[in-house]
Amino acid sequence: MKRGALNLQAALEVICLAAFSAVLLYLALSGAYLYYVAPRVKPYLFFSAGALLVCAMFSATRLFRPQYRRRSAHCFLLAIPVLLVLLPHEQISTVSSGGLLTGGSAFGGADNQTPAISSPLSPSSPGSSESSVEDGIYTMEGASGQVIGYLHGYDPEARTVTVPDSEFYNWCSELFLYPDRFEGFEITMTGFVLKDIPSLNADEFVPARLMMSCCAADLSPCGIVCKYDNVSALAADSWITVTGTLQVGSFEGAPEPQIHVSSIEPAEEITDYVYPY
Repeated sequence: MKRGALNLQAALEVICLAAFSAVLLYLALSGAYLYYVAPRVKPYLFFSAGALLVCAMFSATRLFRPQYRRRSAHCFLLAIPVLLVLLPHEQISTVSSGGLLTGGSAFGGADNQTPAISSPLSPSSPGSSESSVEDGIYTMEGASGQVIGYLHGYDPEARTVTVPDSEFYNWCSELFLYPDRFEGFEITMTGFVLKDIPSLNADEFVPARLMMSCCAADLSPCGIVCKYDNVSALAADSWITVTGTLQVGSFEGAPEPQIHVSSIEPAEEITDYVYPY
């Protein structure tokens, strides 16, 4: 190679490293990374993007350095994840994502008195628990009575809970941990129809959401079991808003919250996943 000529191996490395860094930055900044990994991975995406950019800058110092034996095969390892992200792909189907996660497996059961909170929501003016009730805000408490988060849509006087889409997991966790506290409340929540799993009876279905613990490979549906006389009329995987009265049932000998449905309305699909941590 003549001195001053472009080093093709170094140029290819710079292109692949810079492209990989740009893809990671795009995923992190746009929020598209949430289709693949949980929110807690975001800092690592920024770190990886920065490290790849530094490597690209280091390779750029060799762009015009003579190199007589070229090795370029390793660059294809960097190109593969870039192509996987850029190629057209569909979102994971809700009906093929495994079995239902209920009280014992998803929410810790009655023995776990501190549910995992992905992002505790603070009221505009927390004040005392009494003012939180007036504002329709439910205060979540840990095992020792400490405040660990706030949930919205709670009306103790009307005995209703309207579950916000962004608090789906946290409300499900609270209902599973303290079903007696909410017995007789009217619950409203939105999810996709999940009914074709062995653990459900013929008159049961779940308005479910997909839960991601770490990455897309561990996606599983979670939700509250609903009792409904016309389950066969519900199309699997269709999105609905369910309203019904919560009663305490039993699952494998443990208390389980169950919604006795009074009304069902069609709903828009929610593309966001829910996260337990």
